[in-house]
Amino acid sequence: MELKQLTEQVYYLDAPTNIGLIKDGNDAILIDSGLDDSVAKKILRILKENNLTLKAIINTHFHADHCGANNYLQQETGVEIYAYKIESAIINYPYLEPLAFFSGANPIKDLKNKFLMAKESQVNHVLEDTNIKLKFDSLEVEIIPLQGHSVNQIGVVADGVLFCGDSIFSQKVIDKHKLLFYTDIEKQKATLEFLAETNYDWYLPSHTKATDDIRELAKGNLDCINEIEEVILKIVESVKSTEQILKETLDYYKAKVKSLQQYHLMKTLIMAYLSSLYNNDRTELELRDNCLYWKKANQ
Repeated sequence: MELKQLTEQVYYLDAPTNIGLIKDGNDAILIDSGLDDSVAKKILRILKENNLTLKAIINTHFHADHCGANNYLQQETGVEIYAYKIESAIINYPYLEPLAFFSGANPIKDLKNKFLMAKESQVNHVLEDTNIKLKFDSLEVEIIPLQGHSVNQIGVVADGVLFCGDSIFSQKVIDKHKLLFYTDIEKQKATLEFLAETNYDWYLPSHTKATDDIRELAKGNLDCINEIEEVILKIVESVKSTEQILKETLDYYKAKVKSLQQYHLMKTLIMAYLSSLYNNDRTELELRDNCLYWKKANQ
């Protein structure tokens, strides 16, 4: 993990999940915290080396690789945590994430791991709105909505830098995986369209390098979503069950599900696409023989 500078006040910790660091005098405000205790210990070491005291953590969303180190950092420093609405609920009660993946039933043990169920931490400041500014001692940061990847994901703007969480992925990741995780396709499209119109000095996605121009990347992400929609619509030209659609979409992209965790992630993703297509009258639903079927709508 290495501390890298973007502007006079804004830095980030280069890691598998990038962690933003904003200097507020001798204090540090983190944007996300990483996966677990081992990441937290590295963060504290780097802060100590740079004579910085941890003041706050702003979580972009509740996924464990973004908030899993909250617990250790809060216990060691008493740091105050900021998060937005439903994201804060799951940070407070991580069991809700595997519960959701398992349709609200007690989750199988395979889903109760550190990648889907972070250690519990206490959100001290629940953000009730977006497009607001949080004031600290010598600076303020802006909170903007970047929904789609998760229900209420936020972006954080400081000194011309947008920390954009998992709202956008690198072209390398798109080309390799195609089936990127979203929970709301319509909101994700709106987020990408919004990002393409912005003009921040720097953008820092969570899983790729910083860039000063997001437009091409936003277009690549949006093109991928539109392509997958068309693939699914082609699949449901004849009546298909949810499981059939999942299998045929994975087969089309030559994706191999290798774990129960991956299976539930992919099923949630396909359900997000099906929900969007149905809510926009592009598919129809049919209950038959105690099973739910989908079919492309007659247009």
